[in-house]
This record gives sequence, C-alpha cells and structure tokens, in this order.
Amino acid sequence: MATVEKRGDSWRFIVFVGRDASGKQLRRTKTIDAGGISKPEAKRLANEFENEILKKNFINDQNLTLSAFVDYWKETYALQADNYSPTTLHRNEYLLDCILPALGHIRIKKLNPTHLMEFYNQLRQEPRKDGKGLLSSRTIQMHHKLLSSIMGKAKQWQFLELNPCQYVDAPKSKSKRMEIYEEDDLIKFLTLLSEHAKIKYQLFFLFAFSTGLRRGEILGLRRQDIDIEKCILRVNQSAIVVKKVGVNIKTPKQINLLLESLFQNLSCQY
Repeated sequence: MATVEKRGDSWRFIVFVGRDASGKQLRRTKTIDAGGISKPEAKRLANEFENEILKKNFINDQNLTLSAFVDYWKETYALQADNYSPTTLHRNEYLLDCILPALGHIRIKKLNPTHLMEFYNQLRQEPRKDGKGLLSSRTIQMHHKLLSSIMGKAKQWQFLELNPCQYVDAPKSKSKRMEIYEEDDLIKFLTLLSEHAKIKYQLFFLFAFSTGLRRGEILGLRRQDIDIEKCILRVNQSAIVVKKVGVNIKTPKQINLLLESLFQNLSCQY
C-alpha cells in the first residue's frame, strides 16, 4: 500500500517494493505539487503511482525479490475477484507470514531448491502459534503448495525460466486416524442434546449426523432451501466465518440432497 506524506506545499508518495538481495528495504518515491489536491485525491494518485511502479518498472528489475514479486502477485492476481475465496486468502496470509521472513529477501531468479529444503527443515522445528506442539506435516505441505503456485505464476508470466519448487520433493502429509462416535456414545450425545440444548443446536447436530453436510453448508441453510412436502433439501450456499472479514457466503460443492430419513426422524421427535 502506497504511503502519502505532506511536505510543505507538496505531496510525497512512497511505494515499498520489497527487499534487495542483502535484505535492505527498497522503495520508490514521487513528489507532486499539493495545490488544490485533497488527501483522498492524493491517496488515489499514490495508488496509481504504485501500480505504475509494479506493473511497468520494478517488475523488470533483475533484483526482483520474492517479497516484491508476492506483492505484485497479490495486486495483479490473488486479490482479483473470484481467483481466491476470502478463506483461502486468509490462509495464504498466515502461510506468507512464515515464508517471507525466511525467503522474502532472496531474488526470485536466485531462489533454488536448497533454499526451499532448508526452509522446510526449519518449519519442522517451528512451534505452532497456539503453543501446542510443532507444525503438522500437512501445514508444512501447504507452505510448499503456496510457494509452488506463486513460483508457477512467475514462470507463466516469464519472470523465471524454471519453477524451483518442481525440483524439491513436496513435504509428505501424515494422515491422522479420524475419531468418530460409537453407537452408544452417539445415543448418549443425542439424548443430552434433546434434554438440555436449545432447538437451534439440536437442529444443527441432527442435520450434521443425519446428512453429513459440512458445517458451513448447515450454517448457510435458509427456510426456502427446505421443501418439507417433497423431503428435499437444497444446499445453495455455504457460510464461513473468516477472521477480520466476517461471514463469507459462497457456492458449495454439493447442490441437492434428499432428506426423507431426516424428516422422518424429526417428525418423530417434534
């Protein structure tokens, strides 16, 4: 994001464009006469200056760092509508918070498999942010997938001839045994649910146990999505809470679901 400063009778625009090979922060500046230009207008002009720098000048620099390219990737691709969901964008920011401090200062033309392998080994020793042990193998694999996707775009846009991530084995993800309720546990849970929980929670878990719908699909249900006479439920949207964004409504993978057995169960209880 471009910064705007008032300097006497002038506006000064500052654009940060990553770091050089030594880790020094790089920036570009521009000064214009402030006569008749309000601060909101100055911010708009500063954003135009930033776009010009990223798209025309700096992206052709041989010293383009990973941090600078990620900024360009966000501006021209990741933050564009429909390329990523808010949930994915939030997850990517979490991953980049680990990637950029370790690799962001490296020029993308110099980023090699050794850098990546050392980074993944470092992640294996990295504690979780909640303090509950080390990062999981799946989380480390997600770092690799995001890096590979970004470097793939660098190759596609002809900044690179080769994607260095293709020459590194992806960290293996260890599957965990899924723990599920036994029949006796489920009966006990449903009994306590019907005796002590509010109706909205009863309905949520009955939908979950009876249909296998995802949490977001259940939370996205509306009255018009349920046809009681035909015993049909239509999953038309999914509701996901994203930190710093709020509730995100998106189209789910599953569209229609017959719920005859669920309605029979509900009619017996209510």
